[in-house]
Parts: sequence; C-alpha cells; structure tokens
Amino acid sequence: MPVPKKRQSKSRKNTRKFKWKQEPSKQTNKAISEGKIFLKQFLTENKSELLIEKKTEDNEKKTEDNEKKTEDNEKN
Repeated sequence: MPVPKKRQSKSRKNTRKFKWKQEPSKQTNKAISEGKIFLKQFLTENKSELLIEKKTEDNEKKTEDNEKKTEDNEKN
C-alpha cells in the first residue's frame, strides 16, 4: 500500500525547478554557438572566393593596361 513521502523543503523544490528550467537555455546557447561557427566558416569561404575573383580581375586589368602602354610606346 502506498505511503505518503516526507515533505521536502521549499529550497529543494526551488533548486529542482531552477535546474529543470535551465536545461533548455543550455541547449539554445549551444545551438546559437554552433550557428555562429557555421556562419563564420561560410563567410570566410565566400570572402576567399571573392578575393580570388578580385585578384584575377585586377591581374586582367593590369595586363590590359600593360598591353596598351606597350602599343602606345611602339606608336611613338
């Protein structure tokens, strides 16, 4: 036959509730930090791709400028 248990103190009840309520916040913090890491990696990859494209464009412009200069020098 079931017997009622001893009454627990208010402080124990409050600590148990506090711990129970803190679990979701730990999970959300973890998810947010993982999201930040993912975004940082994604942005750095895109930045490197953009820098490579920019460098190739700059190199093409330089070669075009050099060709124009040589043509001008040959004309003079």
